[in-house]
Amino acid sequence: MSFSFFRPASRSPQWSPLELVYAIREGLRALDTETGAKALEEVEKNILSMKQLLSGNGEAELDPNQVSQVAVEVCKDDLLSLFVLKLPTLGWQARKDLGHCWCILLSQKVGSSYCCVDYIENHVELLDFLIVW
Repeated sequence: MSFSFFRPASRSPQWSPLELVYAIREGLRALDTETGAKALEEVEKNILSMKQLLSGNGEAELDPNQVSQVAVEVCKDDLLSLFVLKLPTLGWQARKDLGHCWCILLSQKVGSSYCCVDYIENHVELLDFLIVW
C-alpha cells in the first residue's frame, strides 16, 4: 500500500535550469502588469522550485551540473538585478527562499571564477539599493 499522499507535492513541474530561470525572469517582469497577483504567486512557486533545485529537496540527489547551470543563467539573464529590485514586492517566505538561493549562488564556483560574485562586483548599484531599502 502506497502512502504517497503524505509526501508534499512539488509546487511546479520538473523544469530545466534554463526554463526555471526564464519563468522566474518573466514572472518578475510581469509583477508590474494587471496580472501582478497571479504573477506573484507563480514567481513565489518558481523561487521555491529554484531553492529545491539548488539545495535539494530530500527526495532526489543534488546535481552539481544543474546548480552550475542555474548560476550561469542567473548571471547571463540579469536575474540577480531583478531579484534585488523586485525584493520589496515579494512575500515573506519568497524573500527567505530567495535569500537562501542568493547564498548558494554566491558560493557557486563555475569554472575558475564565482560568476555571481563577479556580477555583483560589476553592478555595485544593487548593493546600494539593498542598503537603502
